[in-house]
Amino acid sequence: ANPDDLSQSFLRQVKDYTQVNRLSIGIQSFYDDDLAFLNRRHRASQSVICLEHALKAGFRNINIDLIYGIPGMTLEKWEANLKFVPYDKISHLSAYHLTIEPGTRLYKMMKSGVIKLVDEENSCMQYMLLCRETKNKNFQHYEISNFSRDGFHSIHNSGYWKQKKYLGLGPSAHSYNMKSRQWNVSDVKIYIDALQRGRPEVKIEKTNNTMRFNEYVMVSLRTIWGANLDLIRSLFGEVITDHFIKNASIFLNAGQMNCKDDIYTITENSWFISDNIISRMMLFPQNKK
Repeated sequence: ANPDDLSQSFLRQVKDYTQVNRLSIGIQSFYDDDLAFLNRRHRASQSVICLEHALKAGFRNINIDLIYGIPGMTLEKWEANLKFVPYDKISHLSAYHLTIEPGTRLYKMMKSGVIKLVDEENSCMQYMLLCRETKNKNFQHYEISNFSRDGFHSIHNSGYWKQKKYLGLGPSAHSYNMKSRQWNVSDVKIYIDALQRGRPEVKIEKTNNTMRFNEYVMVSLRTIWGANLDLIRSLFGEVITDHFIKNASIFLNAGQMNCKDDIYTITENSWFISDNIISRMMLFPQNKK
């Protein structure tokens, strides 16, 4: 939820009359100029008030989202943002590097030269600062962008990372049964009309062995739980397993991956370049066996 949607009365009703026990609040930044740049409708003061209201309502399992890598953000400003985090009052922190999607306002500003992306060195320094600060506050870095107190991993997102089946309800929601994925129509009226006719409006994509392997590699190597070689062998066969071992050896020798009991993980110091490592571990159509 956005901070400005979580009023004191609403939070109390949620706590008293529903089984909701976890809040994930999109704070993004504790600075108003960052929020204005990101086109967020709330102000930093509303984030602080929202957290106070959530605690008064009785919520103790609270996640907050932050964004770094914002054009113009200095390392000092990002450090100040992290100092604002009430670590003793929350159980989970998600922090994502800003990505600019084609067709958005920020994309047009970037293309026209109005804004300039943060350079890679500065981005890396911000990420490493994030890792150090959360570790000092006894938060476990269990996924590239996620940190939690012991026992407070995101159960929802862990389902994705551990390749579990999931069912999505509502417009645009995605589902996955390990064989195919489907997503609901985004238009609310069409979605409701289809349900009333008893024929949900969905699109279905069947997945093949290569797609399933690539997805497993992509999500598992983002976490401390890593990629399980025995599971790869049982699900995808010896040829794909040999491909994985061969490519993993490059990063093991470079000190960018670890292997213990046939569980492969990317070292924390290399998580910032994980996209490059993961892409090298994948199979692509021209490599299918």
